[in-house]
Amino acid sequence: WWNVVDWANVQERFANATSNKGIITL
Repeated sequence: WWNVVDWANVQERFANATSNKGIITL
């Protein structure tokens, strides 16, 4: 179960990973 804090953390890590690669993969 996701709560707001967990989901925001996941999105932040995802954004960091994609910005480092320069490619967005879902």
